[in-house]
Parts: sequence; C-alpha cells; structure tokens
Amino acid sequence: MVELLQRIGYEPKITLQDVVKESRKVSYNGLIAKLTVAGFCFGNSMMISFPDYFGIGEFEREYAHFFGYMNLAFGIPVLFYSAADYFKSAWNSLKQKQLNLDVPLALGILVLFLRSAIEILTHTGPGFMDTLCSLVFFYLGR
Repeated sequence: MVELLQRIGYEPKITLQDVVKESRKVSYNGLIAKLTVAGFCFGNSMMISFPDYFGIGEFEREYAHFFGYMNLAFGIPVLFYSAADYFKSAWNSLKQKQLNLDVPLALGILVLFLRSAIEILTHTGPGFMDTLCSLVFFYLGR
C-alpha cells in the first residue's frame, strides 16, 4: 500500500521524525508563483471580459476579437504553468490505472481551454478563458 501511494505521488509519513523533518523543508515558493500567475491572468481576463457580460457597445464590438486574443494569451500561461501540477498528478494516476480527483479536474481544464481557444480563433464566441483562469486560481488557493 505504501509503495502504491508513493508511486502516485502521496508518500505517507510513517514516523514522527519523518513528519518533523518534512515540515522543516516545505517551501511554498512554487505554489505562490503559480497562484500569482493565475491571479494576475484571472484579474485581467475578467476585466477584459466585462463587456461580454454587460452588453457589448459599439466601441467594445470593434475590439471584441482583440479582447478574445488577449484572453487567449492570458489563458496559455495558466494552462501550461499554473495548472501543470494537476496534469502531472492526473497522468501519474492514469499510469497506475487509478483515478484521483485531479483526473476530472485536468480534463475539465483542458476541455475548457480547447473550447475557448476554438471559439476565439474561429470568431464564433468570446470563449471562457476568464472562467478557466478563475477555476485554476481558486483551486490553487484551496
């Protein structure tokens, strides 16, 4: 059981000394950086998406495609950097022929990104990049 948990990325703490040693070397720098990138992209993506939510005026209609491309640009670092750990965990879980909570989460993030990218690139809709950025931001902040 311990070997299985270790292979899928959840190494158990067996003794009290392991817990004490592990707590000393925990660093949240990577998580903070990913949370910062996701938060920055989330805030800016939401700001750009406001015209879509409150009705597009003539001025915003001129720049709708540009705003879509900006949202796509904000979604790319969130997908490839901030959400990378979810994809790694889901992949490790699938390699073990098991399902963990990260599998549907990673699938949802990927589908949301692809659907939004297709809508933006084909000019058929505004996409949901603001939703993608907020989803990753709030899951990282859990």
